[in-house]
Amino acid sequence: MQHLASYYNDYLDIIEHWRGNVDFYEVEYEELIKNQEAETRGLLEYCELPFHEDHLHPEKNKSKVTTASFTQVRQKVNSGSINKHESYSQYLKELYKEINKSSPFKKRHFRDIEAAMLIDFDQTKE
Repeated sequence: MQHLASYYNDYLDIIEHWRGNVDFYEVEYEELIKNQEAETRGLLEYCELPFHEDHLHPEKNKSKVTTASFTQVRQKVNSGSINKHESYSQYLKELYKEINKSSPFKKRHFRDIEAAMLIDFDQTKE
């Protein structure tokens, strides 16, 4: 678990670096589920693209898809993946303890995990 935590910490550091140095738009899946139209409009506005009602219905798009996710892109945007990690939380407590949560991004990233696992991340480092 320590090696995996180290790898994940590196990933989070890279993401944090890009946030501070490159202008890009982020979409949080949970926010997209809560307010699909507003999030979609925000992304399109950022990309300077016009909004069309079709953007809210990716499941109706008939374009050819040749990726491994071809069945997923034919589904409505849904909440099926939200909180799926909770069923594994008992097995991942040691991993979560090893992940560095010092930055604001990392603290925000782990707020849902912390709530699901009833772990106070500020108390996990000794």
